[in-house]
Amino acid sequence: MLNPFGGRGHSALPPNRKSMADVLNTIGVLGIVLVGGYYLLTFLGKVGGPAKPTASPSAVEPWDAPGSRDAGAAKAGPTTSPDVRLASDRGVEQQALAFAKTRQALAVARADDVARLADECLSEIAAFDATVQPLLGNDDGKKVAGDPVQLARFRAVVEKDRAGKGVAERLRTAATELAAPVRASQANAKDASNPSDLVTTELDRLATQLAGLKRLWEQDRRTVEAVVTDAKRSKRPAATNSLDAAVRADAEAEALDLATATEKERAKVRAEMKEKQVREAGELERKIEEAKLEKLRSTKLAEAGRIQTDAEITTEKGKDAVAAEKAKLERERLLKKIQTPEVKQTLAPLLTPGYHQPFRYKAGALGLERTAKKQPVSLSRLQEAGALEQTIKGLGELADITGSKDDDVRPRLKLPDYTSWWSTAQQEKIQKVQDLLIELGPTLVEEGLLAK
Repeated sequence: MLNPFGGRGHSALPPNRKSMADVLNTIGVLGIVLVGGYYLLTFLGKVGGPAKPTASPSAVEPWDAPGSRDAGAAKAGPTTSPDVRLASDRGVEQQALAFAKTRQALAVARADDVARLADECLSEIAAFDATVQPLLGNDDGKKVAGDPVQLARFRAVVEKDRAGKGVAERLRTAATELAAPVRASQANAKDASNPSDLVTTELDRLATQLAGLKRLWEQDRRTVEAVVTDAKRSKRPAATNSLDAAVRADAEAEALDLATATEKERAKVRAEMKEKQVREAGELERKIEEAKLEKLRSTKLAEAGRIQTDAEITTEKGKDAVAAEKAKLERERLLKKIQTPEVKQTLAPLLTPGYHQPFRYKAGALGLERTAKKQPVSLSRLQEAGALEQTIKGLGELADITGSKDDDVRPRLKLPDYTSWWSTAQQEKIQKVQDLLIELGPTLVEEGLLAK
């Protein structure tokens, strides 16, 4: 073996040792393999999944500082991230806005329903007029005029006191004004205000009133149509005059008959009272004269004084008898009056037996309570409710009692809910009911036509 110097001989390294070059080559290869493996593993870690967090501590945010954490929250667990809290707050706001927009849409829709009902009510009023007006002058109207029964039915419907076009238009205007702020809120996409319950409640009340008014006009129109149909089927000949003339003539005749009967009754009562007074006065005078003659015959002044006293007592008794007779005549007059159709029809909402009686809550509000016994309205309860007070408030209380929809048995008077909405005819109608109650109330109770 040649040595490094070109000659033969033994190697400088032992036979079992590698040369330095071989060692360095081996170390170089291992270093390359290790470095390559490190980068390969790093690359695979980035591609296959999240990199492991570094050992260096993360930056401390202001909300994670120990001094800003609540002691109780620290005990309970880790604090909520600010991003999570912000998202939660935004969710609550969006839900509140969605709820408010739904409420706004419902209120606006209800206002639109009220406007629609008002239009339908106006259409029914127009349909009623379109049905009635031609009848006043055409041949169908003459058939109605020729039948006294159908003429009376026609007059009862046409002359009925009920709310008309003006009331329906006012109710529609009220609904529009109530809904105007809600519509403005609905138009604003960021407006999360909820409509007041008072607005929705009032819109419901307006809708109920308009529905009832529409139904009333529709029923009356159908009644007029039924009158015409029945008149055509009747065998009675048609009248020569128009229905308009027949209605006026019938009303005038009815008023004249009533005035004539009233005047005859008054004249009869006056004549009877006068005759009775004259007769009683003559009898009384005769007795006084007899007493005077008896006194003259007597020689005792004391006896004469006693006779004079007896005469004075007799005079007082005569006056009492006249007063009693007047009271009797007045009661007879009242009894006759309560039997007239006009009184019975006017007071029907009170005289008809039913299951409701007026009363006042402890807070003072007027109400109707259901009773077990079916009977007419109580006069004393009407007085306690203030319905007989001769004021606009008393008329309003009486209108509420006679028009309440809670009473589903007795006939109802249809008046607007507010006294300021009454027409003159409507106020005079309820005033007539109150006047009759004041005049005839005690007699109606005595006769059992009103409850005590």
